Amino acid sequence: MTPRMIVIVEGWSDHDRVKGAVPEMETIVTNGTRMNNRIREQIRSHILSGDYVCILSDPDTAGDQLASMVQGEFLLPRISVDPEKAKCYNGKKEKYGIEYCSNQYLRELLGGYMKWVNKFTS
Repeated sequence: MTPRMIVIVEGWSDHDRVKGAVPEMETIVTNGTRMNNRIREQIRSHILSGDYVCILSDPDTAGDQLASMVQGEFLLPRISVDPEKAKCYNGKKEKYGIEYCSNQYLRELLGGYMKWVNKFTS
């Protein structure tokens, strides 16, 4: 079986944005900055299957918390997201999130990782 690239995301809005940009990309949704046994088992199962699992979290404090939590249990890389390309201004304050990234930016960002994975796993 060919290894796949799996990204860990914070929420369903992030999942929807990633799938809209890269439909073949698989995600693990944590529903915030929590790690429960279901999430751990999903991550473990993908790693044991030989998949390339990485973290795609928001470039903010909550995203940093999620990445630290996951990396505390699994040695997984975090994809670096340009805060300027993940920014939204809602009239009161700036917000940062994967759900605000353009499809083009996510295709470029994730496509580079997918090419790297394919190069070393084929």
